[in-house]
Amino acid sequence: MMLNVFDDRRGTVFHVAAGGLTYIFPTMFVIFFAYEFVEHIYLKGAEREVNFLGDVFEFSFGVMLMLLLAKMLGCAGMILFAVFLIVLWILMGRWDHELRKNTRE
Repeated sequence: MMLNVFDDRRGTVFHVAAGGLTYIFPTMFVIFFAYEFVEHIYLKGAEREVNFLGDVFEFSFGVMLMLLLAKMLGCAGMILFAVFLIVLWILMGRWDHELRKNTRE
């Protein structure tokens, strides 16, 4: 079983950001898992467990990164986390663009 992590731009950034927000708003944990439950069971139905586990991993990565940065650097860590999300968005866009370009050839 291969775990799909950091596989889609919008979803990945959302999951990591939701994990980071959990540090500030702990109820985000419940909201995220309710969203994942609805997405997995009702909306997509055919979504495999591997995708669900990948989403949970991305969320957990966001929680861990925000926790480390905020505890070590305080408010500067939260700003650094936001910068990380922006850089992740840009890099994943370039990676996705390169992937699509290579599949056309």
